[in-house]
Amino acid sequence: MVAEFAIYPMGESHYSKIIAEVVQEIKNSGLEFRLGPMGTSIEGEADELFHVIQKCFQLVDKSQNRVIMQATFDNKDISKRHVMEGMVKSVLSKVGEINPGVQSQFSKSASENKGGICG
Repeated sequence: MVAEFAIYPMGESHYSKIIAEVVQEIKNSGLEFRLGPMGTSIEGEADELFHVIQKCFQLVDKSQNRVIMQATFDNKDISKRHVMEGMVKSVLSKVGEINPGVQSQFSKSASENKGGICG
């Protein structure tokens, strides 16, 4: 399964510190994840994804008065590793020539391209 989620601590103009804690929580899970400008994608078994996303929400919730979270799930079979990378490469292969900056972002190996939630 692949999930993308974003957490928004309300009442903060800059929340990179709390988001950095969320990123550490995701890293501790051992799941593959990828930084996006508006959220983070992770892949794993359904119970793993729900568990880590819940832990991330609870982490932010304990330090904020109000938290908004948005999540999208895809039950794509993850028996093959690096599903997220393959999904992106499939689209890019059909686009043809693309902006070099965008292409270089996706041409890195999965381990180099790990990231966290926007903040």
